[in-house]
Amino acid sequence: MNLLQKIFGSSAGKKEAPLYGGASSISYSNPKTVEFRDAINLNPWVHAGATRKAQSVSKGVWRLYQYEGVGDDKKKVEIKGHRVENMLMKPNDLMTHAEMLEQMSIDLDTAGETFWNVRFSDAQIWHLDPEKMEIHKKEGGRGIKKYVFRNDEGVESIFLPEEIIHIIYIRDPKDRLRGSSPLRAAAISIDGDIYADNWNKNFFKNAARPDGILYSERHVEKSTRREWMQEWKEKFFGAKRGSIGVLSGGVKYEQVGDGQKDMDFPALGNSAQKKILAVLGVPREVLGDMGSAATDTAESSRISFLSDTVFPRLQKIGEAFTWQLLFENYKQDGIFLEYDDPTPQNRELKIKERESNVKIGARTPNEVREEDGMDKVENGDELYIGLKKEDEKQQEDPEEKKEEKV
Repeated sequence: MNLLQKIFGSSAGKKEAPLYGGASSISYSNPKTVEFRDAINLNPWVHAGATRKAQSVSKGVWRLYQYEGVGDDKKKVEIKGHRVENMLMKPNDLMTHAEMLEQMSIDLDTAGETFWNVRFSDAQIWHLDPEKMEIHKKEGGRGIKKYVFRNDEGVESIFLPEEIIHIIYIRDPKDRLRGSSPLRAAAISIDGDIYADNWNKNFFKNAARPDGILYSERHVEKSTRREWMQEWKEKFFGAKRGSIGVLSGGVKYEQVGDGQKDMDFPALGNSAQKKILAVLGVPREVLGDMGSAATDTAESSRISFLSDTVFPRLQKIGEAFTWQLLFENYKQDGIFLEYDDPTPQNRELKIKERESNVKIGARTPNEVREEDGMDKVENGDELYIGLKKEDEKQQEDPEEKKEEKV
């Protein structure tokens, strides 16, 4: 069954996902999840867009911060040596932090959500397949009572809400507890692109025929028909199609189907590419498809991709870690997790802003160094004020000031 059939097909015999706060206490996995997750292996544009985004997200640099001070003096300070650092750096026996981010991003694009079991007993975080997860609501539909996971053998595992990190791409309008994949909006384009590739494969495999027939107005013996068919195959079959054929003996050829040119596959392919990459938020220049784009346009697309696609995803993941992994620490000690902004333009702006703050005396050099995780330097706790330094310089040359007066 294809993606369109899953979205618009019959729902007879299936359990529908309830509305948020509805009568049902169970939020079932989205029945479209399997097909959307398969699309990453069946469609080149889904694969290219989702994996490139996942690779970019996996490069995210995370830091733990803690708020210090109150009011106008409140500021965030990076902390090190916290007990969750090892859990984040090596989530489990099979994954690094980068691999965890990759899996999270792939899940968000194909399933619309990602689930992770936090095991505080051995300080590990394990991935759970979204299509095998059910969410049970509390009485009245407000809040989550438990998560139920069924493995491939049908064995159930029950988790409390505090044991699960659940991140959603966007909430499904029909079930506010579940996520909705962006690929749902491109289902028609994905199916069409897959069908077109299969049509082309069959065209070169067996000419996708019969799109034409050989016929004669006189009776032709079966052995003669076989000879004609064999000769036609040898000369014009598959990749040889397009050669000039010569028929004799009253034999005629009549086309009964459209060919590749009639189908206009390049235009269909370009349309599918644009729509699929658009819902994934990946400019084609990021994939190396420059087309007629100038170098500065390609660079602008890359910056936009990092700023508008990658960084928001990292922010969402960082917030999930803060509220679902560090919640107690956040309430008690104000500890939270953030990812650095990977956008080159923003990084340069922050550097200039820091330099300016030091020069005008708004911050000390050591305060800036501390944010970057660097050691303090001697005299780095003093405010540097440009005018003050200039006055000190003039005081060192009193003779020069006298000459100016004369």
